[in-house]
Amino acid sequence: MKSRIPAQALVLSAASMLTLLAPLTVQPHKAQALGSACKDAIFTVTNNVTHNGKAVPITVKKFELWSNQEGRWLNEDFQDKEVPAGAANYVVRDGEDIENAENDDLTKVKVHYKVQIYGEWINFEATDSDVNFPTCNKVGKKYNATINRNL
Repeated sequence: MKSRIPAQALVLSAASMLTLLAPLTVQPHKAQALGSACKDAIFTVTNNVTHNGKAVPITVKKFELWSNQEGRWLNEDFQDKEVPAGAANYVVRDGEDIENAENDDLTKVKVHYKVQIYGEWINFEATDSDVNFPTCNKVGKKYNATINRNL
C-alpha cells in the first residue's frame, strides 16, 4: 500500500527548502558590481629620500592601504621593486586587485621600503595621508605614496 503525502505538506516542504537555500543564491547584478571595483589598481611612489643631501634609490617591499570602513590596514605584498633616486609617480605595481576594498575610502598609504647605506640595508616605513579621491570604486584606480626622508 502506497502512502500519500498531502499536497499541502509538499508545498510547505518546498517553501522551507527555498528559505534555507536563499542565502546561497547568487545575485548576478550585485556580484558583478562588487567584482568590478578595485581591480587593476596601480601603486606608484614618489621617492624624495636623500642621504647627506643626495637622492638615493629605495626598494619597495610592501604597500598597505588604510580602509576607513573596515578600520584596518589592507596588505598588498609583492615582489621587491627598486625605485630610482628622485623618481616621481614611479609604478611599483600595476594590475593589483585590492581584496575587500570595494567602495572603501582608502585614506592612507603605508609603504615598507629599504635603503642601502654604506653597504647595509636599512628598513623603513612611511605613511602618506594625502590621498586624492580615496574611494576605491573603479578599475585602474591609482594610489601614490610620496616618501620624504633625509638619512
